[in-house]
Amino acid sequence: MSLEYLSEDGHIDPRSVAKILRTSVDEVAMTVGLDDDGLDDPRQVRNPDIQRRLSEFLQVLEKVTPRLGSEFLAYAWYRSEPLPPFYGCTPMLLARLGKTPEVLAYLDTDEAEATFSPLPEPAQAQRSSAPS
Repeated sequence: MSLEYLSEDGHIDPRSVAKILRTSVDEVAMTVGLDDDGLDDPRQVRNPDIQRRLSEFLQVLEKVTPRLGSEFLAYAWYRSEPLPPFYGCTPMLLARLGKTPEVLAYLDTDEAEATFSPLPEPAQAQRSSAPS
């Protein structure tokens, strides 16, 4: 996990997460399945359940960021990409259901890797489809 997300006391700082992802703390709370005001109180942010949810969220982003090219795109993917093995549920919905460990396990599979395979360059695609 990137140190830029951590507060001085070593906890994940939702304000830093929100700033990096260009969103609000309330949006981060909703994304990980917490009440809007769950991340406003610094004492609540230290709650182990809240830290676990934030940590799992960041772990998913860290797995997909290299495949997508940026944290911002990874965040958009997390909120909107339906995952076939989970009946089309998004990682965000699965997180709200407490299923982020399953999402993390899925992301390590060949099936997940194939969904992130780069598309062929247009010139390569044209050459490969040309009749021999």
